[in-house]
Amino acid sequence: MLTKIRIFINNEFSHFNRSDLPSMRDIGYMSTIFVLIVIVSASLYVGANHLTLRPYLMNYLLEACKEGVSPKLWNVFGSIGFMLFGIFLVLPFYCISKSASTILSNVNSISIIMFGLILGQVIYDIPALTAQSWIRIWGFGLGFIVFTCALCVVMAMIWLLSYFAKQHCFINKIQQIHPAIRIPASILFFSPLVWFYCKG
Repeated sequence: MLTKIRIFINNEFSHFNRSDLPSMRDIGYMSTIFVLIVIVSASLYVGANHLTLRPYLMNYLLEACKEGVSPKLWNVFGSIGFMLFGIFLVLPFYCISKSASTILSNVNSISIIMFGLILGQVIYDIPALTAQSWIRIWGFGLGFIVFTCALCVVMAMIWLLSYFAKQHCFINKIQQIHPAIRIPASILFFSPLVWFYCKG
């Protein structure tokens, strides 16, 4: 029985190959965008706290930075993007995949901006950290590194989903997969909405 299932799954995914993955040029292009947005976002936070500006402008920038760090917008649109990708697996049409790709791409942009603002906050708080004990400094540094690695993994996953969802060849290959595989897989992408519903 297990052998038949394994053969069935292998046959369903046999038309996928290495060429479907992003090229090094695509990865390099996305990495460049990531670095530039992080630099601009971090500079915005540090500048808003250090520069001498008019009170209204300074308060406006500080409030914008606080809202940018809030995960609520990311949670809402991230859930919508995952849901659309799940719908795309059940109904693999270009209009649905394009919608999922657009939202996931924007969610990834929000993630990068959020990370840049948090990095700016860390840079701004470095002088205050020097007054803390070495244990707290190492704990803070280790926590930030773990957070950065986890966020990078999430952003890479979101970027891959948005990349695949806008490729015509990927859409055609998804259409060739049996619904018995596509439907269970799509349920996984509805889990964020289920989690929010159960939490509420």
